[in-house]
Amino acid sequence: QTYDRIIGPRVERLTNITSNLDLNYGELNADFIHDIIIRTKIKSNTIFVDLGSGIGNTILYAGIATGCTGYGYELQQKLVDLANEQYKEIMTRGKLYGLEIGHVEFLSGDFKDIYINHPDFINILYSADVILANNRTFSPETNQFLYNLFLGLKKGAKVVSLESFEGFEPRGKQSERVFSDIKAYSDGKFYIATHV
Repeated sequence: QTYDRIIGPRVERLTNITSNLDLNYGELNADFIHDIIIRTKIKSNTIFVDLGSGIGNTILYAGIATGCTGYGYELQQKLVDLANEQYKEIMTRGKLYGLEIGHVEFLSGDFKDIYINHPDFINILYSADVILANNRTFSPETNQFLYNLFLGLKKGAKVVSLESFEGFEPRGKQSERVFSDIKAYSDGKFYIATHV
């Protein structure tokens, strides 16, 4: 109901395809999100970060389903605004139904400026248990930046991605391994990598 109320009337404006890969928008469906929650064992004490969070569906779904703490980071401010609208509506409805919904926050900015614009977010990212990167439409430069950013993740953190980070090399740290394994799930529809 929240999606239909907040997003439905604006959905056509969200599906713009652009030559800037980092600005393309695509939603993940509920079955896919549920599969990620199960496979990564997201629970109420999990910190879950979505890089490229769009309108916040993934973080919101996980917060409702598990009570986890969620953070979304999105390039486009208009999508962050919609995510915050959805969260407000969900919190209102959750109170009516007595639901325990996890704490959720959404931030807007370019990943490449994260150290400048949101230095506190780095601490959140590096304490996260599960990180989702809907990176199928990200530019190669953005994927490389994220791979380098993942060098600071805590041991055992899981990175879920739609395109594998296998083959990327950390800049300046050629001998350092970032992930202990990268496994494909659902016939290559997504990957889960564990930070070493």
